[in-house]
Amino acid sequence: MVKIIYISGKYSKREIVDTCLRTIYRNELIALPTETVYGIVAKPEREVLEKLYRIKMRNERFTIHFSDISQILENLKIDEKYIEIIRKIVPGPATLIVETDNAKIGIRVPDHELVREILKTVGPAYMPSANRKDSPSPISGREVIEELSSEVSLIIDEGYTKYCMDSTVIDLTVDPPKILRSGALTIEEVEERLGRKVRIPENIFRFEPFPEKKYLKNRRSILLKDLNKINDIDIEYFSSVLLISLEKYYENCKIIENKFSNILIYGSEKDYLSMYRGVYECLRIVERYYNCPVVIVPPSLSSESIPVIERFLRAVDKVL
Repeated sequence: MVKIIYISGKYSKREIVDTCLRTIYRNELIALPTETVYGIVAKPEREVLEKLYRIKMRNERFTIHFSDISQILENLKIDEKYIEIIRKIVPGPATLIVETDNAKIGIRVPDHELVREILKTVGPAYMPSANRKDSPSPISGREVIEELSSEVSLIIDEGYTKYCMDSTVIDLTVDPPKILRSGALTIEEVEERLGRKVRIPENIFRFEPFPEKKYLKNRRSILLKDLNKINDIDIEYFSSVLLISLEKYYENCKIIENKFSNILIYGSEKDYLSMYRGVYECLRIVERYYNCPVVIVPPSLSSESIPVIERFLRAVDKVL
């Protein structure tokens, strides 16, 4: 039976760390928060990895998490050209792709005191997001409890994470570095830390769907860039679900209220944390509307909204 520890409860930080370490050393899985999303900690041992592969439904290399840059240098032989860049980024909400021993790997140092304290003792560990394949990464302990209680032995619940958004993935093996996934560390912050421009996926600006559809698997979903084209969609509106920002809802309420009976507001474009949080919440809520088509109206394009638009692109079949 899973044990749940609430960080705001009666346990001290030391007690929580010790409980996590005992569980890990029994080759059991634990789920706990980082500053981005919740993750599953796993030692790189066969017995543990088999459990992790079963949950994630993929048999491939995961990002390696470290407590600090010293631990990275102790365990990896990486080119000197990466070290200065890594120092500018970690700890923080970013995953860095580097090359070592002729292979590309992802490394990350979470900016979360509890996680780093655990990693300090257990050494480098895998820590993929605490969700099953094709589900949004969890941003609250509640989501982990609902989805993975039967799969992990211990869940540390801290409520919502700091950023409510996945880490930004930066490929350092190309020049200039390339953003592979937008996330909690904005493009401006990445460029400011690196002191140079970076490349970002062109499909973000064109609003093209990603090759692999996630989050709304086997469901018809449409990204509607212009609400004036709403009549071009061949669906039964009243039985569909509309996802829209607060601002766009009030701007267009007369157009949409007589069409959609199910409207979910994923947050305000003036408060990006609320929007990041709302995107994940809405994508999970939508699953309760079984077989209903989903129409998504993305926020206005800006550096802060790119992670939101990217998440929606991963969930849609068609862009109008």
